[in-house]
Amino acid sequence: MTLKRKCYICGRSLFLEHHHIIPKAKGGSDDQSNIANLCPTCHRLVHHRIFDQDYLFQLKREMEYMPTAGDLYLEGIRNYLPGNKLLP
Repeated sequence: MTLKRKCYICGRSLFLEHHHIIPKAKGGSDDQSNIANLCPTCHRLVHHRIFDQDYLFQLKREMEYMPTAGDLYLEGIRNYLPGNKLLP
């Protein structure tokens, strides 16, 4: 599993910070399954308890299935076109 290069909450892709979903002080690990990339604004909101850890885990699971531009290129963009239409 690789971390997506955008904020897990708002989708921004600049100045990302790593957030431990389960804090290390509470037994959380440095494993990628416990890390969420967040922009500074959303990171602050998480620490102010606007978003809880269950919500972050849900977003993380959903984002794992969203193809990135690299995924589209590697698997062939033709597979993702509506109706599988071929490019000229």
